Amino acid sequence: MTRPTAYPTVRRSRKLFLFVLIAGLPAWLWAQKFHASQSAYLSQKLNKTDGAQAVWDKKRKALTYPGLEKKEKKPGKKSGAPKPSSFNPDLKRFSSFLRVLFGIAAVAFILYLVYRWMDARRTTPSVMNVELSDEHLDWIEENLPEADVRTPLDMALESGAYRKAIRLYYLLIIKHLDEAGQVHWQPDKTNRTYLNETAGADYHSLFRRVTRIFEDIWYGERPVSVDYFHTVQPLFQRLDAAITPLIPADDE
Repeated sequence: MTRPTAYPTVRRSRKLFLFVLIAGLPAWLWAQKFHASQSAYLSQKLNKTDGAQAVWDKKRKALTYPGLEKKEKKPGKKSGAPKPSSFNPDLKRFSSFLRVLFGIAAVAFILYLVYRWMDARRTTPSVMNVELSDEHLDWIEENLPEADVRTPLDMALESGAYRKAIRLYYLLIIKHLDEAGQVHWQPDKTNRTYLNETAGADYHSLFRRVTRIFEDIWYGERPVSVDYFHTVQPLFQRLDAAITPLIPADDE
């Protein structure tokens, strides 16, 4: 049996790329339009009329500034000579472009965070459904030595899937018995065989009791209530705690 795919990262990356591309396209088009309008505005020339200039000169001469003395004009300099302008239209356009570019980057980053948050909320239940599916539990049972039992067990406990949690607890115990050299795991062996292989162990009576609970619930298709699970869970935990110290350090 092939293992179900739980994390479709390639398809998720493609979705993320398309989301950022579609979300950023309107902002990029708006930036181009804004930049064109700014360039058109800055390139316009002011139209001066002689009448307007004469009115301004007349009013400017009538203005007085208390506390400030009028500076005498130095000979040799023309009062009407234009001063060099410090305004650079290219620099102004570049500064506007940078502000727009920074705004687009900020919006794209916020959209990316929102997408990741929504994607995490959407995919987490599907991942849990795959990890706790009957097909995946069957795959674990058939490939027990290399299978990860702890992760789906934690998911089952968190989601309240107590019947599957009991099955995973029992698979974890068989896995640890194999790692400790107490039994020799084979996919076609029965639970009765494992009980016979551990007949002389100190934990044998507890192992027999846990096996009876597991077979009654799983093969008998009995529902498991919260209260009942909390009653039998310590038995599985106590048995696992008795087996774990027997596992060699290299296998832990």
